[in-house]
Amino acid sequence: MGTPHRAGRFLEFGTRHMRARPFLWPVFRARLPRIKQEITNSLRARLAKQ
Repeated sequence: MGTPHRAGRFLEFGTRHMRARPFLWPVFRARLPRIKQEITNSLRARLAKQ
């Protein structure tokens, strides 16, 4: 997860001259429940096959 653009790091964390304007972390936090559910579903399906 990230961005290929060099400026992404400065936007996410800020600099001495610019406050942070995060764009990755808020999206990750918003999608975390779905990510957890997908991992759980995947693990349960894998275990059911055994």
